[in-house]
Amino acid sequence: MECCNKDVIKLLEVIVSPVAPATQKSRKQSECEKRKRSKSQGSARSTSDNFVDKFLDAKRSCSLIAHPQFVRKNLFSESESIRWAMHSLMKTLFADCSDAKKCVLVNFLWTIFNDSIRFGQRAIQYTDLLGFFTIKSNMPPATLKGYGDLVAKTLNSQLTQLSTHSNSLLYSRLAEQLSFGGFYLESQLCLSCNTQNEEFTLSTITGLKGDTKFTTTSQIYKLKAGQEIQKVSMKLTDVKRTRHVKSMTLYYTTRTSIPIVELKNSPQLWLKAKTVQLTQGQSDVSFNLPVSIKVNFLIIEFSSFYDESYSIPETLPCPRCSNNVHTDPGICGNCGENVFQCHKCRMINYDERDPFICTQCGFCRYAKFSLSMLSRNCAIADPVETEDERKRAEIELKRQLVKADATWEKLTVQRRELEDSCYEIEYCGEEAKKEAKPKAHPLVIKYNECKTSHNDITSMIRAANACRETLADYERRSNLNAVKSETKVISSKEAVSMSSCYGCAVNGAENNLILIRALCQIASVRESLITDGAVEKLLSSPPNLGSSNLRKLIRRAICRLVRGSKEASKELGERLKDKIIKLAKQNQTIARLDVLLREDLELLKQSLKYRDCGWEYRIKAAMAIFLEASELCERVSSGTTIVNGVLLPCLAILKKQTSSQQKENSRTSSPYDVNYRKWADGDADHQYETNFLKKMLMCIHMREVSINQKKGVTDAERKELPFEKYKTTVLFWFLVDQILDKLLDAQAITDSAGAEYTEKLQMYIRKNTVALQKASEKLAMTFNEEFIVVDSLEEFIDVANLYKNEVASMATISSSTDLRVGKSLDAIVLLLCTIIDKSNNPFKMIKPILRGYLSLCRVSILRTKAIDDAQDGLLKLLETLTSGGEDIARDFVKICFRTLLHFSKDDFQTSQFVFERLCNIIRPESTEDESFRVQIDKDPLQEEFLPGRMVNNPYPSSVVGETIRDLKNKICRDTELIAMVDDDTSLELLVSNKIVKLDLAVADVYKKIWLQNHETNVPMRVIYRMRGLMGEATEEFVETLPEDDRNEEEIFKRASYLAVDNGLDLVLEKMDSIRSLNSRSRPLLGAGLKLLGFCVHLRLCRDALAENSSASMLNIMLQLLNICIEAKEAKLVEDILSIMNRVLAEAASHGQETETGHKHELTKLLNAIDSEFVQSRQNIVLSLMEMIPFLSFGDEQLMEQLINHFDSVLSNLSSFDDSEDEQHKIYLDCFCDILKGLKPDNPGGKHLKDIMYGRDLPRQAIDYLRAKTPSDKNYASDEWKDLLEKPVLPFVLRILAGLATGHPECQKLIGEMVIPELHRLEQVAAGGIGSLAEEALEALRDNTDVFKRVSEARRATRKEKAKVGKNHRMKTLMKLGMAENTDGTIKADESKSESLKLANAEDGPLCVICKEGCLFEPKKIMSIYCFCKRATVEPFEGNSRKTVGFEIVSSFNLIHNECHKKAVVAKRSRDEWETSFLHNNNTRCNALLPLWGPEVTESDFSTQMARFNESVRDATGVSPDVTWIIHNIKLSLQRFTTNGKFYLDAGGGGPESNMKFLPHLIHYILYTTNTLKSQSSLKIPIQSFLDDFNISSAWAVTGFYYKAASALIVFSKEEWLKCRVDFLKKMLMCIHMREVSINQKKGVTDAERKELPFEKYKTTVLFWFLADQILDKLLDAQAITDSAGAEYTEKLQMYIRKNTVALQKASEKLAMTFNEEFIVVDSLEEFIDVANLYSVLEPSLVTDAISQIPEDTSSEAMTDAGYYRGTTADQDTRFGDKTKKLMKTLKFSEVLAEPVDMRKVKLDALKPWVHEKLTEILGFEDDVVIDYAKAQNLEETNKPDPKVVQINLTGFLNAKNARLFMGELWPMLVSAQSNPNGIPQELIDAKKLELETHKADKETMQKFQKNIDQIQQQIKKDMDDKNERLERRAQKESRREDRSSRREDRDRKRSRRSRSGSRDRRRKEEKKRDRSRSRDRKSKSDRKRSRSRERRRERSKSPERRREKRRSRSRSPKRE
Repeated sequence: MECCNKDVIKLLEVIVSPVAPATQKSRKQSECEKRKRSKSQGSARSTSDNFVDKFLDAKRSCSLIAHPQFVRKNLFSESESIRWAMHSLMKTLFADCSDAKKCVLVNFLWTIFNDSIRFGQRAIQYTDLLGFFTIKSNMPPATLKGYGDLVAKTLNSQLTQLSTHSNSLLYSRLAEQLSFGGFYLESQLCLSCNTQNEEFTLSTITGLKGDTKFTTTSQIYKLKAGQEIQKVSMKLTDVKRTRHVKSMTLYYTTRTSIPIVELKNSPQLWLKAKTVQLTQGQSDVSFNLPVSIKVNFLIIEFSSFYDESYSIPETLPCPRCSNNVHTDPGICGNCGENVFQCHKCRMINYDERDPFICTQCGFCRYAKFSLSMLSRNCAIADPVETEDERKRAEIELKRQLVKADATWEKLTVQRRELEDSCYEIEYCGEEAKKEAKPKAHPLVIKYNECKTSHNDITSMIRAANACRETLADYERRSNLNAVKSETKVISSKEAVSMSSCYGCAVNGAENNLILIRALCQIASVRESLITDGAVEKLLSSPPNLGSSNLRKLIRRAICRLVRGSKEASKELGERLKDKIIKLAKQNQTIARLDVLLREDLELLKQSLKYRDCGWEYRIKAAMAIFLEASELCERVSSGTTIVNGVLLPCLAILKKQTSSQQKENSRTSSPYDVNYRKWADGDADHQYETNFLKKMLMCIHMREVSINQKKGVTDAERKELPFEKYKTTVLFWFLVDQILDKLLDAQAITDSAGAEYTEKLQMYIRKNTVALQKASEKLAMTFNEEFIVVDSLEEFIDVANLYKNEVASMATISSSTDLRVGKSLDAIVLLLCTIIDKSNNPFKMIKPILRGYLSLCRVSILRTKAIDDAQDGLLKLLETLTSGGEDIARDFVKICFRTLLHFSKDDFQTSQFVFERLCNIIRPESTEDESFRVQIDKDPLQEEFLPGRMVNNPYPSSVVGETIRDLKNKICRDTELIAMVDDDTSLELLVSNKIVKLDLAVADVYKKIWLQNHETNVPMRVIYRMRGLMGEATEEFVETLPEDDRNEEEIFKRASYLAVDNGLDLVLEKMDSIRSLNSRSRPLLGAGLKLLGFCVHLRLCRDALAENSSASMLNIMLQLLNICIEAKEAKLVEDILSIMNRVLAEAASHGQETETGHKHELTKLLNAIDSEFVQSRQNIVLSLMEMIPFLSFGDEQLMEQLINHFDSVLSNLSSFDDSEDEQHKIYLDCFCDILKGLKPDNPGGKHLKDIMYGRDLPRQAIDYLRAKTPSDKNYASDEWKDLLEKPVLPFVLRILAGLATGHPECQKLIGEMVIPELHRLEQVAAGGIGSLAEEALEALRDNTDVFKRVSEARRATRKEKAKVGKNHRMKTLMKLGMAENTDGTIKADESKSESLKLANAEDGPLCVICKEGCLFEPKKIMSIYCFCKRATVEPFEGNSRKTVGFEIVSSFNLIHNECHKKAVVAKRSRDEWETSFLHNNNTRCNALLPLWGPEVTESDFSTQMARFNESVRDATGVSPDVTWIIHNIKLSLQRFTTNGKFYLDAGGGGPESNMKFLPHLIHYILYTTNTLKSQSSLKIPIQSFLDDFNISSAWAVTGFYYKAASALIVFSKEEWLKCRVDFLKKMLMCIHMREVSINQKKGVTDAERKELPFEKYKTTVLFWFLADQILDKLLDAQAITDSAGAEYTEKLQMYIRKNTVALQKASEKLAMTFNEEFIVVDSLEEFIDVANLYSVLEPSLVTDAISQIPEDTSSEAMTDAGYYRGTTADQDTRFGDKTKKLMKTLKFSEVLAEPVDMRKVKLDALKPWVHEKLTEILGFEDDVVIDYAKAQNLEETNKPDPKVVQINLTGFLNAKNARLFMGELWPMLVSAQSNPNGIPQELIDAKKLELETHKADKETMQKFQKNIDQIQQQIKKDMDDKNERLERRAQKESRREDRSSRREDRDRKRSRRSRSGSRDRRRKEEKKRDRSRSRDRKSKSDRKRSRSRERRRERSKSPERRREKRRSRSRSPKRE
């Protein structure tokens, strides 16, 4: 928009100007040419209006004056470029128009002067134009005087506002300490004066983008913030010639809420910006946009390429090994890589094998792209086009306002801190103030913090304003009247906020001062201003008012006013003198006097720069001030202040003036002296008037009239010469003036270091080289362009004044917003809350509170956080006042309706909010925060099948949608599963391992499913997966959620208040005012339907709606229904239909016919049924069809109309079979739904069916069936197939069923004509035809006579089917070798039933997969699923660190190891034990314990045993052996005796399963011990326990329970029976010791020997009994004895191996008996009775066992040696005292001499040290030595002998180590007994050091932990990305392997076919050869046989031949 306005303005300038304003330089040159042309052609100008004059003619509608809004909008625009463009246009118009039109233009600009006041800096250009035009136009003096008075009055009010502003003093204090360029402490935000104008900068896309997506030819960038783009550049590198870009298109969109994934797949949302054509080989692309665009998303699309006919080459390089690979198939034979995969991310695009851009990572192998833009940040809001977008915009607006309010509070705190700092610096003493100089730096920091906060607020308000603009535009488009009032509020609010802004007041005052300076060039205006006291008013302004620039402008304005006026100069001098002297007298002792007088003295100094006629008066004032101050300094004591504050500045001023005068006099030949008194009194001879330019002009005039030196001129030479003669001098003087004024900064020179002015100037030039260069360039350009071309002195003065008043460009400022709006209202609401709390009758306040709440609700666009808080407070008040009881609620409902009567029908918002309150009264909503988080994860098992992931977990509930379907669609969009968005059967979502239906609400699922098992702070975890990919789902499917069990009448009882006093009529009346759906009416309709929806739950309300105003209600609801259908609002349509159906059904239930609806609305509704919107929603169609008949009941004409609507398809049903028109299908479907909705008990429905019957509709359907249905039942025939494929057949059956329901005439007709046909169709199973025919027949059940025919037909069919079934049964039995006897029994063939007998014989364990056992598969090894976990093997262990082993439980499910492997391989994506979890009845498992079957080889069993050991070790970290398995058996038996729950560990398995599992654990131990021959290692400790019992076994790891569990393995039944009583007694002794002492003891005292309650011994007794029963009942002693083996353990192993079934049965029985009978015993007598052990155990068993426990003698010293009888070792001479000998021979440390009392020593503190030291000496950990050293030597006596201890340890440590050990130990004991706490000081110091070190290490680790966490997160992210890439690569590899395997299979099959073909051919050839050989052999044999026959014949004929031959020879003559 900014660029459009700018271009329009430039176009206008081109039109009105003869020279195109291409550049600023050319524009200025054209202005000069215009001035020359106007000067030369001024006399010839025509009086007629030219084009420009017409353009400025107010009477013309197309003139500029007739459109002030255009000028106002662009001249005060936020864009500086637009303002300067408008400035240029106005200058051009002014230059080319006539004088009269100039006055018109000036007057027009003055009319908008009052508007410029509130625009601050944005009025700079306007001020410049106004001043220039005013002084250039020939305005009447009176008019100019009025304008001057207006400016002066406005300036005076602005200065007054500044002086009385609340922040004026604070800004003044800050100005003394620092310099600042903006006002950031305002209590009211203003966007016009403090926002900096952000320039366009060149940025790369890398720094701007937030997210990126790619397609094959485009790059999509989501920017971090909104950007306004002017220019786009792209650089292409590494360009390949094969595919070069030909054209590139830039698209964009301004939407922010749309996901980038959805944008990628929605090209319709893209807006085209520009298309650029590239030349072939071009690498740099840069283009400017004709209009700058504001974007949030940027899309670069490479539209076309030069090689459009590009085809994939035959070979491509492999991305891995670089070998050339043929592209068909594209698989590298060297490394197996796919050549079409992306070189960067390895992704393969299967849709396009060689894409230009990789869609995954954006890599392009044809070029590299570098995108940059010339842009700047901007606030962009989403366009609002729908109601959902409006709601999102309101949420965004509220969010921005909340953020701005929080930042505002922060700014308020910072402002107070800044005030305190200023006060501290200002009011400190002189010495402290000098020290506080560096404190100005904290002020800078704090002020910058305020500036930062202010800028943050500004950006937030800009974003909020953008949202407001979109909302206002949406409201305006929806309804023009809706925003008129609010638009007015916007402008008024903006004006108020602008007028009270300190910055705007400062900027306005600066602009007015510039205007005053310009107007002062007009003498009459200046005199008027002086007369009105302008000088006095400006002098009376505070010294530190506003900004430094304002004060400078005030000084310049005063100087301009007094320049050339003696009276004004005299007045100025006197007022300055009085003011300065007065302040000096009043503040002579204050050190800040120089600060107070600084501005006045600076004004005096500035006024003396101009030597006009009043200069002498001002210099006299300076001299008078100096002299009076000198006198004052002499009279007061503290003259230093006056000297520094007054004398020195005045002296500097006088010195500068006198020095310049002396230099001038030195150049002249006649210096003279001046007498001060005479000069002060006004003596004419002592006055000085000078004008440097005048004297220069005098000199140049003398030069021109005479080349020789002269003393004067004659009268003839005194004439003025042409301006060309003086031009050089004037320009010289002006250039010097500009150098001193513009080039050299006077204030900076004054502040420079140096004593003299020349030194300061030198230092200034030295340090400001860069600034001087820039100022010089600007001055030279300005001078050359503007002043060289002037032709007259007047033109020179005009141009100089114009450029003297020009200012630099200011920042772009938006409209302001006051965040304090509503603060007072919020406070009033809080006060109201307090009053109501104290009030006795607060309900009387409810009416004004409701009115106030409704008024606030109508404020939608101009909302602030304070308004929201006030509205929430009023809402809470309403809820408080209406929550008392039913009477209060009823009265409130009445008040609401009365309130509605005061508002018009067009006021939709009030009605909406009243309806919402009523809904809340009827059913109060929950006030709890219902927001929650959702964690969306992919099913891990489908990781390789589902692409993408949800990267922003966890999501807030507000963004996932309302229903599970919305959540599913969000998943599909975010993971780019776009094809599944509209497919409800593709994905399924699981919550708490339950599949949830897509129609359920997300919030309901969270409350009713997730929160049942989780806390509220845990995000709801949703798992999504593809349906059916991993087989059928086994999880529970949740279709519905539990509803409120309360009665509807109870829940919605308050809705009855609306049924009285015409409340429902008023609701319908308000809804009747809706004529279309827009942003105003849609919320009202939604609230009204919600209210009516609550009401129709009550029968009272339904009756009220149906009885009194049914016609009105129907018409209103019909009208609303049609409106909603046209607007395609599905939710509203469903609500209306639900309300209407309930009301109409209620009316029908009373047997009454409701009034019909309006005919026009009904016709419109019938036509809407055919629409796509209705037909695509089945629930709407069903509801409509249910409702439509009710609308026609009672009006036969409407019923006929309803039937006629469908008559086009009902009249000729057969035509639909041929055409299959979709429209006909819709009509038939709707008609069938209507018939289905007609209830039999409804008289209106019966009447409608009568009309249909009268029109022969049933007969048409019957005729169709009779004509089309075949007479036979050969359903496989073509006739039946053709019938079942006819599309109209289902509708015909539905029509017959609907017509027959409850209508006797139709039933009779159907019964007479079409029952056989329907019965034949009833037996069809395909396509649901049978169900429809059956439904039609069941509709005849009401008619008894007709239904008899149906029953007869069905009975005949059943008989026929029974006969066919019997024949089929006989055939099947014959095939199975069976036959049916005459009595109906079946006799089977014995040979064929053997397999069945064998199957029934399998009663052992079966595999959970193949269901086969050892009988069918005896050689396959089976294993038991079991679960292992770490466990403490003995909780009562004496050591502090308990021994950890493992515990195994099982649900006793068995599986073949081979089946287990196959199952794991089949589910590769799952973990091994995750797959086993399903087979193990959903019970956890992590190991398989093998069973050694009778025919299983030992090698297979040992292999599985090793695998079991490995699984246990992996699961628990403990390597299993015999000891750990015994401990596991012990823990299992303890769990049996304590009735522990086995299923808690694995989620399954009970006592019976684990009792079955126990023998196989025993078998594990037996197998190991028998293999290693280590049976004695288990039996010896048990015998030792029984024979040499030690009470320490009570606390040992391998204690009495361990021994009892070991006895199950090594004791036979006979051995056990011998020792079982003794075993039990010792176990009771041990458990008694445990109960009386948790620490290890040697015995008990008399007090501890008392018997405890039986509960203490019950576990031990049951443990012993369970072991006894296992040996007695579970293990068959006789069978064990008969088993093979030498040892008992070998026999027991073989018994368990071969008797699995028997052991299972016995285990079940034992577990059941034990749980039922023995767990519940309460005493030993009861136990003996139940166990029947009277002959074995005595009731005094426990007492006897306790009596055998030794006494504890450690506390009683047996000093009476005479008590014992016999001879001691000392008395026996056979024994020598070896200790004494060792005492003499061994060396002892000197430290052992001091005795130690062990009672004062805490030995537990020393034990770790002893343990560590002894381990260090021994080199390994020896528990025996360590326990001996601690127990036997240090604990046995109170005062041990250290030498004896050393002697005892010598045997273990050797003499040297024992001496060293005691030398370190004994000093520590000595230190411990002297320490009150009994701990050695050395250990205490070491512990302190350890704690300090640990603390330091902990702090160090905490410091590094964050970095480590960050690194780990990054590594995790990288690894996830890498894993994802690897998974994709593995997926590709698997697909490639699949393809290669398929290819190999094809090749293999092809080769097999070729080989088989060749074999066939060879066989054929061989057969052929064989046949030929056989024929040859046959022919040879035939020939042989023929020859032999001939030979035989010849032989038979040979005698006759010989005889014949002899006869012939005898007859022939002899030869000569």
